[in-house]
Amino acid sequence: MKYESYNVRNWEGLKNVVNKLLASGETIWRGQSDASYKLNSSLFRHFSKFNIPSKDWIEYEINALENLKYTLESNPLIPNFPKNPTKIDLMNILQHYRCPTRLLDWSWSPYVAIYFAIMGTSDLGVIYALNFDAYQEFLSNSLESEIDFSGSLTKNWSDELLMTQIRGKAKYPVPIEPASYFERGKMQKSVFLLDLSLSDSLDETLAATGAGVLQKIEFPPTVLSEAYSEISLMNIDGYHLFSGLDGAVMKSKELLMGLNFNRHHK
Repeated sequence: MKYESYNVRNWEGLKNVVNKLLASGETIWRGQSDASYKLNSSLFRHFSKFNIPSKDWIEYEINALENLKYTLESNPLIPNFPKNPTKIDLMNILQHYRCPTRLLDWSWSPYVAIYFAIMGTSDLGVIYALNFDAYQEFLSNSLESEIDFSGSLTKNWSDELLMTQIRGKAKYPVPIEPASYFERGKMQKSVFLLDLSLSDSLDETLAATGAGVLQKIEFPPTVLSEAYSEISLMNIDGYHLFSGLDGAVMKSKELLMGLNFNRHHK
């Protein structure tokens, strides 16, 4: 089953589609800089790029996570980090520092998603919209009873439950609340989808729910300048979405792209 797709030609058209989808229920959003990219996790893309046999993927991943855990136990580098981190805690750290993980970044804000689609858009940018209400209902009716999706995000999983789902070849990605020890998640209104299957195409997996949960909106680079001019007035730019030096560097990147910007933070 295919998901619904929109192809808009201007910023006004993009906003109209966004408002339509917002009216249909609580929604999470993901922006990608190239519409030709499939919806999959950075860990899947990493393993595929380096031609690592799929039978070794879990072993490689666990080795990387355990190495990070050992290092953090020896060197407490992150304030408020839990003393007994789960594998999902460790994935949060890797994700924060742009290392491949099973975590796929989404946002509660469509305009944050649009920002990330803008930053690097080639021939055709894209944002995905996932009807969170419908997807949670689907998951609660489809997965094991010990996994509770009612009323809120899954905050974390025990390692035992995580590995049971991964080794059991669970199919559908699971919403996970980002760790509280990184401010960036709050600034970007983040939510993760945990790719349990390391699927070649999560968009097809989500479409296969039959619940009509996924929408795709494509737009050309001509939308960029007008879109950025408006969302920057909402404080959605590199300066506000990233902290410290990361934010300053992202702001410089926006200027190098020739985008309009909020001169207060020049």
